[in-house]
Amino acid sequence: MQNRNSWISNVKIDKHYPIPDQGRNQPTVSNFAKYDLEEGDSVLCETAQQAAYLAKMIGPNIHSRFRGLTRQQKDGVRVWKVRRETARPSRL
Repeated sequence: MQNRNSWISNVKIDKHYPIPDQGRNQPTVSNFAKYDLEEGDSVLCETAQQAAYLAKMIGPNIHSRFRGLTRQQKDGVRVWKVRRETARPSRL
């Protein structure tokens, strides 16, 4: 049976290795959707997954004032920020 601390003898010590930023100041999809996009603005996404995520971040719940509207385009999927209707039309 090996000693539990035997791995430490194989550790390489790196000197002057920069500490990466935690990313707190980097833009997020939710902040972009809430604050950067204005009503009627649209974004072209490369994949349907990206478009679905952005649309979800625009209107994360039924109480949001806006929602994401997606449409398939030739070169990707476009997402618009549109005002959510207060009364939904009934289906017949």
